Amino acid sequence: MIGVPPAGRSGLPRTLAGWLTTTDHKALCVAYAITSFFFAAVGGALSGIIRTELARPGLQFVDEASYNQLFTIHGSVMVYLFAVPFGFARVSPRLVDPFAVAETHVRSGIGFDQR
Repeated sequence: MIGVPPAGRSGLPRTLAGWLTTTDHKALCVAYAITSFFFAAVGGALSGIIRTELARPGLQFVDEASYNQLFTIHGSVMVYLFAVPFGFARVSPRLVDPFAVAETHVRSGIGFDQR
């Protein structure tokens, strides 16, 4: 069958070189999801520093300029390095799944050579 990996194989790359050079859309979505969860942890650490600064009035964990920089970096990381890639990883398999496109053509009786 088309799209079914051989027995005993999950279809995902097994080596670092395989992950860095893959063109499989499912493996790319997994890589996007893993990367976005890493950046969610980074953003969470930044929010922990921000919350520590705001825990008590007068407690100076970081200075004012560093707090402003942390707040800006936290927002940028969470939006551009977590939310956008995670959304792409969740939506893209449904948009660019070549097996779903081929299945739709086969099911409807439309051949690829017909116009």
